[in-house]
Amino acid sequence: MKKLTLLLLLLFCLTASAWAENGEMPNFSLMFHTGAEEPTGFIAANGPAPEIGAWMGVSVSDRWDGFFAVDYFTMPNLPVTLSIPTTIQVLPTASNAVTVVQPTDDVSLSVNMRWYPLNNKWDYVHHRFNGSFYLVGGVGADLVIDPPPPPPGSEVATQGIPLVTNGYEILLGMNFGAGMDFPVGNGHEVSLYTEVLDHLIFWQNLTQVFDGRFGIRFMLDTAHADPFH
Repeated sequence: MKKLTLLLLLLFCLTASAWAENGEMPNFSLMFHTGAEEPTGFIAANGPAPEIGAWMGVSVSDRWDGFFAVDYFTMPNLPVTLSIPTTIQVLPTASNAVTVVQPTDDVSLSVNMRWYPLNNKWDYVHHRFNGSFYLVGGVGADLVIDPPPPPPGSEVATQGIPLVTNGYEILLGMNFGAGMDFPVGNGHEVSLYTEVLDHLIFWQNLTQVFDGRFGIRFMLDTAHADPFH
């Protein structure tokens, strides 16, 4: 165990040394964040709830980054009434043209762009990242999860048709927000960030998830991100 600990420590020191000597701007990044969010609109909640996420990014230019994002948002677990078009009504009477769902969770998959409007994110003179204000926006799909539909013939089942048969609905989602990067240490490997995000979910009417979060970003240059380099 001691030998393994010493070996890991040595590898960490060598990696840190290689990063420090390399003047290349890191092109890849991994980001992890957590915070508090509150949905309002079509799906509404009474108070903040936890959210988490992981983003993987690549540098596009001195002012732009692109990211693939996976975010989890807590839904309020409260009943929401949906209007069902009579064209897809499967019940005997058209009077049951509504159904009630109860969203509990939302998993968002999106592609996003960061724009640094005030300054370049990289300082070529000192080979480090700058503290940078940014705007972020993106689009993707939301998997909004509601409890499985009731069994056929139950009392609840007669009140309306279930939203879906597999317990979730795939919906259009969008992100708009702003934040600030704060490089730490040598400014080359790690930064902290905080941002506010307006996450939109289009489900009949609009739901807005207002999100405040903070996170950590690990930057990797080509040599460290590519295992075959």
